[in-house]
Amino acid sequence: MDGEGQIVVEYVQMVPTQKPVSWTTEDLYNLLMRGIEPDLCTDTLPLLDTMYEDETPEQRKERMAWYSEAFKQFLERYEKFTAALHGEFRKIQTSLRSMSEGKSAEHDASAVSHLEDLFQSNS
Repeated sequence: MDGEGQIVVEYVQMVPTQKPVSWTTEDLYNLLMRGIEPDLCTDTLPLLDTMYEDETPEQRKERMAWYSEAFKQFLERYEKFTAALHGEFRKIQTSLRSMSEGKSAEHDASAVSHLEDLFQSNS
């Protein structure tokens, strides 16, 4: 995600010798949340009590209010991210469909040409 709030989806074209990358929902959560509030990443959550053991009740209240806002931002980014992925998948689907239709049209033209040749040779 860039500073403007836009989602940038990058992917690597798979080469047969590469192993596929596996992502979990936790990985996605941490990826998006780390840019908003690292305290709320799953690897940091167990450390929060120790990190903030000396805070006052008022400081804790402010922190919790910020965390609430951070979760709202996370949900907005998640929705934008999934919308961007959906758009990318649609582009791939459209491209594959076009390629398939092109091959089908080529096959149909070849078949018609072959039939025409057969009819002309039999006449």
